Amino acid sequence: MKIDGIYVEYGDEKVLTDISFDIKRGEFISIMGPSGVGKTTLLRTLAGLENITQGYIYKEVKKGKEITLKTSFVPQNPTLLPWRNVLRNVLVGSQASKINMETRMHEANEKIKAVGLSGAEMKFPKELSGGMQQRVAIARALAANPEIILMDEPFSALDNHLRENLTDLVATLAKDKNLTIILNTHSIEEAIKVSSEIIILAKKDGRSILQKFELDAQNKHGSEYFKTKLEVTDAIKNAGMEH
Repeated sequence: MKIDGIYVEYGDEKVLTDISFDIKRGEFISIMGPSGVGKTTLLRTLAGLENITQGYIYKEVKKGKEITLKTSFVPQNPTLLPWRNVLRNVLVGSQASKINMETRMHEANEKIKAVGLSGAEMKFPKELSGGMQQRVAIARALAANPEIILMDEPFSALDNHLRENLTDLVATLAKDKNLTIILNTHSIEEAIKVSSEIIILAKKDGRSILQKFELDAQNKHGSEYFKTKLEVTDAIKNAGMEH
């Protein structure tokens, strides 16, 4: 996917201006930056939930034709249907699919197993902890068999231990299935641990600014880890000062 000079405006308010970057298949990209710079808007735009005022988003092209990439969106809050049990909530993810119900049921159960909720299929959201509800939301996103999953700070309300477990789970599933993940997060440690690229989104004089950090295994260990963490921390601090 190629994002080329996109603008998003609400009346006179310019939320995003001239945003451009590329997303490669299988990448794990973390988007960071201070509140109010348009991180959620950017994610919703990539999901097709917001209209672009100007610019283009190019999808993959095969045999000269742009193909539709299956995309799942995981919001900050799980937004489960309270009258549906875990299994039926996960089935929502594949309801637009043309495959038969028997196959959908099998795949839904596989996704529930993948997020560690085997045995909870018949429970309702009110019977689940916050972490379990978020795992259901992830299973629901996976049930659509997407190529891209967009995640808007889905772990922010969880304790550190559970947050780390779910982040590791998503990273493992993404690697196993060659999924492209774009994650909004405030956790530098989380971003460095799982990302192939960190994008810092900031604003200066009303215009959006992007700063990119490409990561590999070397950036995630020893002195290089601390160097990367310091660079990203400084970039975020500077971004917060540039309103």
